Amino acid sequence: MNNEVLIICESGYKGHTLRLAHAMSEVIDCKVMDVKQAQAVDLNNYKVIGFGSGIYFGQHEPALMSFVEKLGNTKQDVFIFSSRGNPFAGTKYHKAINTILEQKGRSIIGGFSCKGYDCTGPYVIGGGGNKGRPNEADIKNAKRWIKKILSDYAVEYDLYPLVTGRKRLVKNSPNTYYVKHDNKNIKLVGDYVTVNHDLCIGCENCVHSCPCHVYAIENSKSIPVFEHICIQCRICENKCPHHAIAIHGTWISGIKAVFQDRK
Repeated sequence: MNNEVLIICESGYKGHTLRLAHAMSEVIDCKVMDVKQAQAVDLNNYKVIGFGSGIYFGQHEPALMSFVEKLGNTKQDVFIFSSRGNPFAGTKYHKAINTILEQKGRSIIGGFSCKGYDCTGPYVIGGGGNKGRPNEADIKNAKRWIKKILSDYAVEYDLYPLVTGRKRLVKNSPNTYYVKHDNKNIKLVGDYVTVNHDLCIGCENCVHSCPCHVYAIENSKSIPVFEHICIQCRICENKCPHHAIAIHGTWISGIKAVFQDRK
């Protein structure tokens, strides 16, 4: 666990901004807290702190703004993120919280914002605006952004790009590879669907969550036996508690999977 970075997120409206916070925390392996939890810790113990929430009337959530206003003066790197209803303003909504933090000695190292579901004001008509946001593309962008600004803390879960001499895909018989990472030999199984056996604990979440029944458990480890029928929904990736699964199929393989069977 990364104990040098902390993300503080208030996401009381629909909880959508919290998805961004957790996505970023996965990349840098840090804790996520709300304001109440953060009030009980010494923030001076962290080198970098992220602050995020939905945007309310042009600035961040009131509880987060109040928390920031009460912070003491100290030098510290911070980053800001948000989800908002307005499709155009983006990080311009960060001006208020940025100003307060800079006055208190913090250095703003970056800001991220994306559309978020909004069912207030005129958006009430039609059941809300920005439905489904943040979506998977927003989550991917958030991960890419945090990896860029905090590259020294980024954790590499997907080791498949390190594989050399990749083998031909054989139906119902996933390939096995060994790669060197952090001075260890790591066993990877599968190409379209790759399971890192160093991280896999055999919890069976992938077995039970996969709609295509791609996985089987062998010797207490997950095996993507039927990876050729993976439709790339990525449910297994999201359900894996230790980030042991990575999907590498293309949109073409995803379409082909619909028309294949296990024979």
